[in-house]
Amino acid sequence: KVVLKKADGSAGPVEGYNIDVYRTDAPNGKLPSTKTDAKGEFVIAGIPANQVFAVVVSGPGIRPEVSTGVKAGVTLSITLT
Repeated sequence: KVVLKKADGSAGPVEGYNIDVYRTDAPNGKLPSTKTDAKGEFVIAGIPANQVFAVVVSGPGIRPEVSTGVKAGVTLSITLT
């Protein structure tokens, strides 16, 4: 789930942000991309189990946010500022 925290302290889900996933154990480990839905949620189907990934979130008005050490099947919550 991706949530954008605004300067006034309020926060809410973001729709249409890009989600890029990379395997960290392979030199060309880029997996298919997806986008967040209206709830700020996303699913990457078919990723290998027992692997560790880096997840990059990007969208309008933010710098790309990188989360490392992400394991397949784990719920990831990202707050953007």
